[in-house]
Amino acid sequence: MIPDPKQARFNELTSRWCSGDIEAHETTELESLLTEFPELLEQFADATRLNSMLAQQYRGEAFATKLLLNSAAHEPTEDDPPMPLSQQEPAYDTQRIVASRWALLAASVIFVAGLLGYGYLMSDRGAEQLAKNNLPAPVEIIQRIDCVFESERWGVMQENHFHIGETLQIAEGLALMKFARGAKVSIEGPAELKILSENSAFLTEGRISAVCPPSANGFEINTPSGKIVDHGTEFGVLVWANGATETHVFEGEVEVFPSKGTESFRLTTAMAARTRVNKTYVEIPNNPSLFIRVPDRLALDAMPKEGLAKIDFLPRPKLWFDATIGVQVDNKDRVICWQNMGSANVESNAWQVGPGRRPAFEPETANGRPALRFNESQFLATTPLKLGNEVSVLVVTATQPREKNDQNGQIINFNGPSILVLDVIDGPRLEGRVYAHGGKYKGNNQLQSPEQLTHGQFFVGGCRYSVEEDLFQLFTNGELTIESAAAGNIAANSSRVIGAHRWRSQDFYRGAIAEVVVYDRLLTEEEYQLATLALMEKYQIQTMPAEEDPS
Repeated sequence: MIPDPKQARFNELTSRWCSGDIEAHETTELESLLTEFPELLEQFADATRLNSMLAQQYRGEAFATKLLLNSAAHEPTEDDPPMPLSQQEPAYDTQRIVASRWALLAASVIFVAGLLGYGYLMSDRGAEQLAKNNLPAPVEIIQRIDCVFESERWGVMQENHFHIGETLQIAEGLALMKFARGAKVSIEGPAELKILSENSAFLTEGRISAVCPPSANGFEINTPSGKIVDHGTEFGVLVWANGATETHVFEGEVEVFPSKGTESFRLTTAMAARTRVNKTYVEIPNNPSLFIRVPDRLALDAMPKEGLAKIDFLPRPKLWFDATIGVQVDNKDRVICWQNMGSANVESNAWQVGPGRRPAFEPETANGRPALRFNESQFLATTPLKLGNEVSVLVVTATQPREKNDQNGQIINFNGPSILVLDVIDGPRLEGRVYAHGGKYKGNNQLQSPEQLTHGQFFVGGCRYSVEEDLFQLFTNGELTIESAAAGNIAANSSRVIGAHRWRSQDFYRGAIAEVVVYDRLLTEEEYQLATLALMEKYQIQTMPAEEDPS
C-alpha cells in the first residue's frame, strides 16, 4: 500500500516530469519513489503513454513528438518546435481548445487517486529527459516487417521503445525487439505482449521466438498458463486464445512453471510441451517451423567458398542472397526470411510474413542447387537500405511461361524516386527499366535484350548503372546485349522487392531465383565478367545459342 503523501508527491513529480519542468533533484526523488514502490511504474507508464497519444492526436504530423505547453506562465522559447506560418496566428486559440479537451479527458481518467497537476497539456520534453537519466526504456523495436500496431489502425503513431507496464498490440506483420539485458524477440501479429521488466514480459496471446545471450540468462515469458524461464536458449512460445501455451526449444534449455501446482519441468533442445490453464502439461512434437525466428548475422566463414566468395575484389556486395545459405522456411517449405550475406550495415534481410505470399524453397532445382520458386503471387521485400546512383546487379534465375502475359515479371524492383527494375517480358527476354517521375527522363525508359531466353534454363542476368558515367548496360551470361545513357537518379533508402512490383500487387515473377547480388558501385568491366563467370561455374551454366525468334 502506497502512503497517501507518497502517492501525492509521485503524482506531482510525474506531472512535472511530463511537462519538462522537473529539476535534477526532483528527478532523483522520482527515481527513488519508483524504486521504493515498483507498483508505481505502471502508473508512470500510463501517464507517459497518454501524454504521447494526446500529442499525436492534437498536434498533427508536424508536431507529433512535441507539444506546446498550455500553462499560463509558458511563453514560446527557442526550445519549442518551429511553427508553420499558416498556424502562428491561431496558435493560442488552438492551445485553449486543446486545453479544454485535455481538461475534459483528464477528468475522466483516474491513476489510483488521480494525477495532480494535469490541468494543462504536457510536452514530451520529459520523454527526452528520460533518456538522459537512469530510466531507459527496457525494450526497443529494432526492425518492423510489414508490421501494423493496433493503435496505428486509429492513426496513433507507435514509437519504437516501450517502458515497463506498457503493452504491445500487434495487428499484423512482424516486429523484432531487443530487451535491455540482451534478449532478442520476434513477435508475430496478431499478438499482445506486456513489458514486465528489462528481462521479462507477459504474452497474453500470439507467438514469439527468443534468442537469449548469457547477459539475458533468466529471461522470462509469462503466459496465462504459466511461466517460461530461459537458461541459455533459443526458444518459441505460442499462446492460444484459450490460454493454452506451447513451448518449443530450438537450442539450449528452459524451465517451465505451470500455473497449476508448484513443480516445474525442464525442456532441452528439440523438446516441446503444451501447458493449459489449471491443467498439467503434456509433451508435444517440437516444431520450429511454427515460428518466425530471430535471424543472426551470417558469419563470413559460414559462406560457401565458391562462386562470388572466391573473388578477391572488395568491397563485398551490399545485398547478397544465396539460396544455399540463410533461408528460413515454414512447415510447408515456404520462405519466411532470406538472409543477406552482403556488407550492409543494417541487417537488410528479405522477408515475407504472409504465408500465402511466400515463395517455395526447392533444394535442387538450380542445376542441383537450391532456389526459390515464384509463381506469380509470391514476393520478398528487404528491410529498407540506402543505395546510391551507381549499382551493379547480377541474378541467377530461370523463367517459366507466364499465365498473365499482359504484365512484366519483375525479378527485382529497386523502389526509388526513379525506379530501376530488372524484369522479364514475353518472349521471353530480359529487360532493364528505369521509370523516372520527373525531369528530362520522365517516363518509362527501357532496355530490352534482343536475345530470347529459354524457359527453365538458368542464366546470369544483370545490369550496370551509373548516373556519373551516364551508363545503363544490360547483360545475359556476361554478354553485353544492349546499352544506353542513364535515365535519372535511382538513389534511395527504401525496401527492395524481389519477385514483384514495388506496390506488391502486380507484375509478379514466374520462375526460380537462386542468387541475387547487388553492388552499390559500378563494377569495372573486368570485375563484372569475373563475377558472372564465377556464378556460371557455380551453377553449371553453359552459354547456349539463343532461340530463333519465331516472328
